[in-house]
Amino acid sequence: MHPALSAFPSNIFYEGSLQNGVTAAERTKSSVDFPWPMVDKPMFFYVTTGQEEIASSGTSYLNRTEAANVEKIVTRFLRSGVKPDQIGIITPYEGQRAYLVQYMAFNGALHAKLYQVCSHLCTQQLSDHLPCKPGHKFDLACIVFTLNISKPSAI
Repeated sequence: MHPALSAFPSNIFYEGSLQNGVTAAERTKSSVDFPWPMVDKPMFFYVTTGQEEIASSGTSYLNRTEAANVEKIVTRFLRSGVKPDQIGIITPYEGQRAYLVQYMAFNGALHAKLYQVCSHLCTQQLSDHLPCKPGHKFDLACIVFTLNISKPSAI
């Protein structure tokens, strides 16, 4: 994990005691041309306002605007040189997961097969479907996490 990403959990949950096994230079992908807001910190929060709606299952939620923005970000990563199997997409809602898979396949700017490789990582429960449990490593260059917040005042 990039040290800029581990700083928050280290400081908040572990009193700053977490140690990184790699340096920032080792986790920086110089070949990836992505417009990070802060070049030395490869992360950002992209707030999307869109209408949350009940998914067709009737038991979950989706946000179409958020899905469209996820597709744009994933497309940008792909065009920047990130391999499809290095992109993880995480959402806590099954309705959003199903909609994202469908949306990227039919509306993505690139070939649908590229999004299919990404979408195998598009999961409702990170720990249930990805090959990552606490302490395990896997080679993802980026993770796109979607989180529906029904009250804009909560942002």
